[in-house]
Amino acid sequence: MERELSLDEKKRELLGRSLKTALLNPLNTDEIGFMSATFFLALVRYSANENLTEISPLSVRQKGLLSPQFDFDIKIVKHLYREGVIAISPLSPLDALELNEDGGLEFYLDQVAWEVPLKDDDSLSKVITRIEKKFEEMEYIDSEYESVKEICQELCLLECLEYLDHVIEEHYLSFKVGEKTKLVLNSALEKFSVAQVYNFIWRAAKDAAAFYLRSGVTRIHAANTIVGNIQKQYERALANGWDVKAFSRNYNMPQSIISQVVFNLALKTDDGGFNQQIDKII
Repeated sequence: MERELSLDEKKRELLGRSLKTALLNPLNTDEIGFMSATFFLALVRYSANENLTEISPLSVRQKGLLSPQFDFDIKIVKHLYREGVIAISPLSPLDALELNEDGGLEFYLDQVAWEVPLKDDDSLSKVITRIEKKFEEMEYIDSEYESVKEICQELCLLECLEYLDHVIEEHYLSFKVGEKTKLVLNSALEKFSVAQVYNFIWRAAKDAAAFYLRSGVTRIHAANTIVGNIQKQYERALANGWDVKAFSRNYNMPQSIISQVVFNLALKTDDGGFNQQIDKII
């Protein structure tokens, strides 16, 4: 009589099948789009092991930042998984996986390890080299203009949102970011660099903290003045043609790996996503 597999053995078997299925459609670098290529290089640089045989789970913290926000880290691995660029490693921690009622696997995106489905005669190092070489071709960048612009805009917005969170916490205020905040920051980023928008954010948070102390309103009420203040500042700066002072990067918010891939490697700038306006880069 055949022995019934244990729960862990079932998980390992399903992981093996999943990888075999992924290997039926190995990564084709000739057809990879800019977004997938960028996310792939960033993830590999951030968490691939020294032998380039496995990509560690996001839950295993590495030196530096994959992206400005953890939610975007998740977006990176979700996109790559859905596009078939990465597959779940059979060596993933089993407690990151669960069997569902249909006998399939459910998993936590930040807790499983990853592999790249490659052709038999290929290697991860060769794939990395080929994709990096694609970024040297302006024809490739130009042909992917909309994707390049989308990633640039999203990364710049995330930089500003992270700094906004930082200054709000620094001034002991309370604020929840919504669509209005994103709309205002995106409008500011059409005319100013992230470094300049930092200036608007810092001043608005400082004014909100002073308003809280002076007027006796709640922290939430005071913080709610920040977005309107930012909008007023950049509109006045535009109307008067002011030269807005650019801030330096905050020590606690270094350039992320995805930003390095996009702005340094692909667009040939020195942290251009922070120091330059988007329309002057692309």
